[in-house]
Amino acid sequence: MNKIYKVIWSKAKHTYVVASEIAKGHTKGETTGKGLKKLAAAMLVAAALLSPNFAWAEGTVTVEPAGTGSTTTVEVYTKGGTDTQVNAAKTYTYRKVVAEEHAREAADNELNERITNEANAIHETTNQLQKDLNTETAAREAGDTALDTRITNVKEYLENQTV
Repeated sequence: MNKIYKVIWSKAKHTYVVASEIAKGHTKGETTGKGLKKLAAAMLVAAALLSPNFAWAEGTVTVEPAGTGSTTTVEVYTKGGTDTQVNAAKTYTYRKVVAEEHAREAADNELNERITNEANAIHETTNQLQKDLNTETAAREAGDTALDTRITNVKEYLENQTV
């Protein structure tokens, strides 16, 4: 063979193969050996740091400082005590939301009533204007008829005078 090729053992084919001298060799990479060990160690550390804390105390405990001679007590809140406070806050929030909804509904009802009243007033005004227009139209037509009759009478009178 010439100088740009070499014979190597192929683990995949279990035989000797001819390969170029400038070709790079391929290995299994980081999935085995040191790389996998580093990844496993990092995963264990992350799991330990991110795992939830499963130990907690129950109820409210009163503690007195030891050796100070103090009669002042210190109240320590634990899961049970804080759960009570959280539930009270949730109840207050729920009541506040319900009260706001009732106030909003009352305001909406008041606005709807005002809009209805204004629409009714506009409708009544429109009807009254139409009645007034009809009355005025009838009065003008009556006046026009009276003028037509008078003009016709004057015309006939003048025609009779000239004949």
